[in-house]
Amino acid sequence: MRTSECTVFMLKWYYSIVENQVNTMAVFNELIKNFEKIRDYMRDFLIYGYKYRNDYSIRSARSYDNERRRIENYLSKYVCQENSVRGKRLFITADSIETEANPLFAAWMSKSFTKNDIMLHFFLLDILEASPGLTVHEIADMIPDSYLSHLKDITIPDVMTIRFKLNEYVRIGFLRSEKKGRTVQYFLEGNPLDKLSDQCREDLLMGCRFFQNTAPIGVLGHFILQHFHDAPSIFSFRHLFMAHTLDDEILLKILSAVQQQRMIEFVNHSRKSGKTRVILALPINILTNVRQGRRYLAAYTYKTGKYATYRLDYIKDVELKEKMSDFKTKADQLQAVLSKSWGVCLPGTERIETLEMTLCIDEKTEPYILERLKREGKHGVVEKISKDTFVYSIEVTDTNEMLPWLRTFIGRIIAIKGSNKKVINRFINDIEMMAALYGGCNDGAV
Repeated sequence: MRTSECTVFMLKWYYSIVENQVNTMAVFNELIKNFEKIRDYMRDFLIYGYKYRNDYSIRSARSYDNERRRIENYLSKYVCQENSVRGKRLFITADSIETEANPLFAAWMSKSFTKNDIMLHFFLLDILEASPGLTVHEIADMIPDSYLSHLKDITIPDVMTIRFKLNEYVRIGFLRSEKKGRTVQYFLEGNPLDKLSDQCREDLLMGCRFFQNTAPIGVLGHFILQHFHDAPSIFSFRHLFMAHTLDDEILLKILSAVQQQRMIEFVNHSRKSGKTRVILALPINILTNVRQGRRYLAAYTYKTGKYATYRLDYIKDVELKEKMSDFKTKADQLQAVLSKSWGVCLPGTERIETLEMTLCIDEKTEPYILERLKREGKHGVVEKISKDTFVYSIEVTDTNEMLPWLRTFIGRIIAIKGSNKKVINRFINDIEMMAALYGGCNDGAV
């Protein structure tokens, strides 16, 4: 086999870059091997607000400088700064309408690699392109003479290392393996994207342009678009929840467990209480708050015999466990509970609260209000009791979750009552206090 000059040139170039990076690693390394660490850094610096240097108490001040610099490198176009008496504070700013792709996708392109990773990557792909169907021993015999002779001070990789890398590439789809007798042969796996017709390709690209910012694990669509060097997107987004991509690796594991009907063990860390718990539960569904962007795992815990929800951005270290035969039963029971739920509160079917709200809506000039009430009122019932007067009634597991939605009807509410007196009284008191601040309410509407 004759090694191509282009391959040798690229190999030397990449090798020099990696060598230089390793030599300077003690000072600062932009790449991180564990994505969970990237997720923590992004969250500390971006999602919960950039900290001042003195606020970063988890690690040393030098660690703060390194992590701040790393984030700035990832998101150089979106990071701004402001100075105060406490020092310099950085923050991210991005207009979702003008943002073609989620800036935090950059976090997925920051995983580190070693010299051997780069070296074997070029070796294996170049060898199998010229001579498909080789075994691991045949590949190992070709590497020293065809490649290592062009580099200095390189340790020859052993057969086990090469086999591990080949099997890794088979798992991720770069290669395919075929067993012939007692040996395994390896072949390059063609990129399925290159086999698409022009129309299929355009349909795929159109879907990726939209779903990269709206669907779970949208970073995959972003990677596909990069493969084609696609033209700018025609879509803009009013609500773009950028932080979702940081939880997509966790989400993928949970969805795999749901598909396989298996339990999971995970670490749940609450930022409010600061407590960390290890939880063993059966994942059933993912719930999304479309207004706030928060996503929750709905799961059944055998230890307590109850359903519960866990914020996805509080979950770490998901591990798949054994398959459960009663998955369908638990899923059906969860749907029954969700049918009475307004949001993500799942206390059980034994706790049901009622709410009744009387509103004044002009049917001629405000039909859109009535339509919105029916559309957003979920499983509630709207009944007309007189001209321009309607009653909305509902049974829910937690009235408190409805408060943000109920507040949007202030000025039209004639009366409101419900079984949860504490929540209803708080709602009325808040309106009375607001009315007092603005000089009172003369029309009698709540």
